[in-house]
Amino acid sequence: GAECPRGYLCDPDAGGGAQCRLERGTCLCGPDDRFERSCAIPDPNDPGNNCVGTISCDDGALSACAPPEDLCNGLDDDCDGVVDQAMRDPESGHWFTDAHCGRCHNNCPLLFAAPMFHADGVCGGMADVDRGRRPRCRLECDEGWRDVNGVSVDGCECEVFDADSDEPDALGVDADCDGIDGMIPRGVFVSRNGDDGGDGSLALPLRTLSAAVAMAVPGLRDHVYVAAGVYEESVVLRRGISMFGGYAADFRVRDLAGNETAVFGAPPEPGRLGTLHAQGIVGARTVVAGFTIVGFDNNDPSGNSYAIYALDSDGSLELRNNVIRGGSGGGGTKGGTGAPGRAAPHTAQAGAAERTTTGGLDCFPAEANRSPGGQGGAHQCEDADGAVVRVGNRLGEIELHAVAFEGLQRGVVVVESVWPNKAHRKGKGVNALISAEPGQPKGGGVFHDTAVWVRAA
Repeated sequence: GAECPRGYLCDPDAGGGAQCRLERGTCLCGPDDRFERSCAIPDPNDPGNNCVGTISCDDGALSACAPPEDLCNGLDDDCDGVVDQAMRDPESGHWFTDAHCGRCHNNCPLLFAAPMFHADGVCGGMADVDRGRRPRCRLECDEGWRDVNGVSVDGCECEVFDADSDEPDALGVDADCDGIDGMIPRGVFVSRNGDDGGDGSLALPLRTLSAAVAMAVPGLRDHVYVAAGVYEESVVLRRGISMFGGYAADFRVRDLAGNETAVFGAPPEPGRLGTLHAQGIVGARTVVAGFTIVGFDNNDPSGNSYAIYALDSDGSLELRNNVIRGGSGGGGTKGGTGAPGRAAPHTAQAGAAERTTTGGLDCFPAEANRSPGGQGGAHQCEDADGAVVRVGNRLGEIELHAVAFEGLQRGVVVVESVWPNKAHRKGKGVNALISAEPGQPKGGGVFHDTAVWVRAA
């Protein structure tokens, strides 16, 4: 029957009586009260063990006991019967969030937070779980960057310079970040370990350059990419089909110095005269770059050797960053017999009449007693019989005494070379006229055999 104090209401109870209660809140949380206190939550998997929760009072409103945060530690921190429930798949047992990927505290965003990675780190999450594997961190590359090598430690390492075009260059730059210096869709690939029965793809390269050039399609699949090695064949180029050498065995690196790609020519035949035979390359850009090209050693008499034979082609044919070496040509055939020499004219003039003495008279030196002889023929050798002559060629000249002898062939000069220089006129012997260059056509010493001219001193 008594009245309740101010702020309280009379509340009938189940026994027929009544009690005063606060208009707001409870006895533990009155008006204007604001606080937090700990509370206990029973562990359903471990009777007798409790989790410590939190109960809060806000102006007379008392909350329920809030469980603690479930940490990634392999424990049931919130006593809800599930371990690490917010970050771990209960069926597979894998952790799948970005902050706990595959295991507790494997924080993907933190792993790739540095600017050098050019990427954000994310967890493969339940997509990895659905594929039957433990989730792992992966990269989401920044705009303009790609992860070409598939190695996460260097992030998205390739910067895209040109996503639509990447013609191979001398520096081996992968401008479109597709994994090679070049464009995979446009490529026919060739390797020493390939097979001409393959499709010429990166995975199934061909064995020969000729097969690749034949398989290529102008304007579509018009690049031939060749791995390092020695290729023994002659190749007929096609208009609009380009070839690029210098690739590693897996084509991932192009290094012209480190991955030499050499082509040695086959014996020439009609339509295939050089190691590379280019005929009619007009109006469609055709590039050959990054090769060592060696001509066939042609030992046939007067045989030619061509490393590159180009005919009826224009500036559409481009040769870049190649080493080109011609092979040995065949020796020349013997020359024909020369025409007969011109006969010497007989133009001698008669001498003075013979003079005699009369009996008893002595012949003494006087102008009146001289009888001059006749004039010699015009083609007599005036420099013979001990006269000094000059003998020389492009290397120099020397002076010798000329002596004609029986059996000497016309156009031949014989000089004894065993005498020292000091024994010759002006201290110069015949060695001054002998070249030190190897003899033609096969090399070797010339042994004092040379061409000279002879003139009066």
